[in-house]
Amino acid sequence: MATHDAGPDLTPDEARNALSLADAEERATVNRPVPWWYFPILAVMIVAVFILNSVEDPAPSVRWIIVTLAVGVPVTMAVLVGRITLNQPGYRGVRTRWGWTIVAIVIAAALAITPVLLADTIGSWVWIVCGSVLAVLIAGFGIAYWRRYPRA
Repeated sequence: MATHDAGPDLTPDEARNALSLADAEERATVNRPVPWWYFPILAVMIVAVFILNSVEDPAPSVRWIIVTLAVGVPVTMAVLVGRITLNQPGYRGVRTRWGWTIVAIVIAAALAITPVLLADTIGSWVWIVCGSVLAVLIAGFGIAYWRRYPRA
């Protein structure tokens, strides 16, 4: 049951303003801001892993560095993604656009599988090309996200 004890009725402009503020607050809650460096760092790490995979038959003295980086960079990425996306307060009402999510997963998987299948046939440079494409897509997504959900 609604009562009018809270004060005078709102004017239409005040009601529109209140609804606009509530909508902005909901969007900020659902689409939480990420640091400006998040997507560029992910893109650089992705391209680094792909470049490490492109190195053919490294010298034994360099091999341990490549192996350490090839394991360390993805682990660092996992920690970063976990800290930024999973270590946030719970949000209710988040709606995932599964169509776009599935398309992104298929593209990322294709760019990861292609060099595995083709590197021996056409050369290890395919690792660098696929990694660069994936990095550009990640950075592009980050730019689009920042434009759509700017940090207040």
